[in-house]
Amino acid sequence: MKDLLQEDTITIKHRSFSRDSAGRASTSVTGAEQIPGSIQPANGHEVELVDEGERTGDHIKAYVRNSGAVEAADENSTGAPGDLIVYKGEEYKVVQTRTYDMTIPHTKAVAKKVE
Repeated sequence: MKDLLQEDTITIKHRSFSRDSAGRASTSVTGAEQIPGSIQPANGHEVELVDEGERTGDHIKAYVRNSGAVEAADENSTGAPGDLIVYKGEEYKVVQTRTYDMTIPHTKAVAKKVE
């Protein structure tokens, strides 16, 4: 795993979604954690696989050891805002995750830069 992930530390900000009594939506950061992983540029094929409305802008991909440590946005059906990955001082919204339960269990997250 060390060769694959290079033992970088990734900061993940977990977010939650709620509505007040008038139905207004709000998103808040509920916590942050640092986990081992690796960040790389997302390639065109990976960006093509995310929801259509999330394809423009700058994207990265992160590989993290902990399965389920990163949650993707599900704004269309549940309103969940998705976690944020902090990379080089910029925040990226996780728009897609995929967990691999292989020899080295890990999660791959594709994230879009927050403008």
